[in-house]
Parts: sequence; C-alpha cells; structure tokens
Amino acid sequence: MKKILVVEDILSIRTAITDLLNVNYQTFSAGNYESGIEILKNESIDLLITDIKMPGKSGLDLIKYVREFYPNIL
Repeated sequence: MKKILVVEDILSIRTAITDLLNVNYQTFSAGNYESGIEILKNESIDLLITDIKMPGKSGLDLIKYVREFYPNIL
C-alpha cells in the first residue's frame, strides 16, 4: 500500500485530507516541519502533501529537504 505524508498546521484541514486518503492509502500526518521530518526518518513515504505557509519552517523548506534527502518521494 502506498504511503502518503500530509503536513498541515491546521488540524481540521489535516484531518479532512487524511480521512479522504485513508480509503486507498496509508496516511501519516504532521502539524509542522519538524514532525514531518521525524515521520520521514521512520517511514518509507511515497508522496508528500504539504501546506506552504506554516509557523516556523515552511512547506517549501520541507520540499527542499525532501528533494535533497529523499529524492524518490513525489
């Protein structure tokens, strides 16, 4: 089963996205950059869905990190 990581700081949006995706995919969710990184270290993620504007490091920072260290993640 494909694994998707959803990183979104607003809980209601994060929950809505993961609930929709849980039907066909194994989903993981994080509320910020740091939590997303921890999940990436422990799971073999296939797809990243991230909010761009978040407190602290942004979704763009997360995308840059993923491109550098996990280039196979879409």
